[in-house]
Amino acid sequence: MKISIFILFWFFLFLAIPSANACTTFCLNHDDRPVFGRNFDWQSGYGLIIINKRNVTKTATSAQRKALPLTWTSKFGSATFNLFGREFPMGGMNEKGLVVESMGLEATQYPLKDQRPPIDENQWIQYQLDNCATINQVIENDAHLRIYKPWGMGLHFMVCDSSGDCAVIEFLGNEQVVHTKKNMPIKALTNNSYAHSLESWTTKTIPQEDKYQSIERFILTADQVKKYTPKSRCSPVQYSFDVLKSVEHSYPTQWTIVYDVAELAIYFKTLSNQNIRYFRLDSLDLSCKTPVKIMDVNAPYAGNVVERFQNYTYKINRKFIQDAYWSSFLVSLFPHHILDSIAHYPETTFCKE
Repeated sequence: MKISIFILFWFFLFLAIPSANACTTFCLNHDDRPVFGRNFDWQSGYGLIIINKRNVTKTATSAQRKALPLTWTSKFGSATFNLFGREFPMGGMNEKGLVVESMGLEATQYPLKDQRPPIDENQWIQYQLDNCATINQVIENDAHLRIYKPWGMGLHFMVCDSSGDCAVIEFLGNEQVVHTKKNMPIKALTNNSYAHSLESWTTKTIPQEDKYQSIERFILTADQVKKYTPKSRCSPVQYSFDVLKSVEHSYPTQWTIVYDVAELAIYFKTLSNQNIRYFRLDSLDLSCKTPVKIMDVNAPYAGNVVERFQNYTYKINRKFIQDAYWSSFLVSLFPHHILDSIAHYPETTFCKE
């Protein structure tokens, strides 16, 4: 049977989009002002910051034939950090202060096929940022959609909202597993399941085989989150950068990101540009009547970069996708026509304003 180019494209995409292997996330509560920190550890540092718009209609990608397509219109604008092109983020924050970040988890087993429409794991992140203001809304969405990725390492997610409530969302044994409130005494996550990490932190036990130093990083992060007080001499943003510096990985750490949720401010630095840059999400036009804005995450800027964003183009997206794939072990899997298809996906979305 002849396989359509569309199905073949998504076969390669689901097969080969890798997960971050040694990442760290956490959240501080500073006088009811949550500050979220994230290290992205991967072999490639290429990436784009994307300013995603409200009122954009999208249809989820799927490699499953005869699957009910998932279509939605974004309620909220967001800023995301994208390694493999627009609409497939590793994480980000929306205009309601919801933060969603991903980390690799080898134990992941996504749901089995059922009546719910499927969605790619990275596009799942964009869906939540497009549609949700609270962690409860993210959790409840499991009733309406399911992540589909038949091959490769999966992801687990740390999600926090403007109230300071956080959740760890994992998929274990083909079911969604959620830790929040009393079941989440420490707001941190690395690359083991939250339950395993919490037990190790409680007993201060690092296993002899600690892949990616995941448990060691969790314990170090959790200890620093636990001892943080709003009376700390440095700002919560600077404290977060200090925590992230202490758990950098030799993989190496490519992006270091701090979200000041109350201010809708995003601070970041990269391996190739150690200057801290920042912008406020509410300083950008989130109407889909105006062009999508983007920025090279490694651009040689410093300080406030809100005026440094440029208009999105297919050509820029295509170049960054190629650079990201071809700078990693994925180079042999992706001929030009497959990369063209990935880069073309945003052209299937449309503004409803």
